Amino acid sequence: AAAPDDDERDDSWVAVAVATDGQWHALCDVVGRPDWVTDSDLATAEGRRRQHDIIDAGLGNWCRERSATEIVNLLWDAGVPVAKVMQPHRQPDLPQLTARGFFEEVEHPVAPRARYSTLPMRFSGGPERMHQRHAPLLGEHTAELLGEVGLDPAEIAALEGVGVIGMALHPVGGN
Repeated sequence: AAAPDDDERDDSWVAVAVATDGQWHALCDVVGRPDWVTDSDLATAEGRRRQHDIIDAGLGNWCRERSATEIVNLLWDAGVPVAKVMQPHRQPDLPQLTARGFFEEVEHPVAPRARYSTLPMRFSGGPERMHQRHAPLLGEHTAELLGEVGLDPAEIAALEGVGVIGMALHPVGGN
């Protein structure tokens, strides 16, 4: 986890991928760990995989003192593959997704209006909107489905009367 900076929340992460010895040496140099370069247990990729907990702990400590932006700038400039991790709840912060219509807002009878992601592509034959309606409420279609499997309205009412089935159209504490 990285420290937040002005445009980041406290949930910022970076992904670092060291594939070569040159990238390993550059990482060690940037994070100020020359002892990792000279450690015989970390001299090979296999050795580094075996010691990943030690590396993760040291790298985590270094990252917590810096923002994700700073970490990416420092490591990328040194030739270490690195990128910010996009948290799913932060996708709406990306203007290009909003501009492409990736999100659709959906009304709900008991919850606030919400933004949902869609498919990452559009089909020339439609539909224009992916989310046609809100998710069903608890029990919203029970009577309809029980009718389709052969129960008549009196049987359905009897099941509801004894509490076997029911509907929750209102949030807890609602009317």
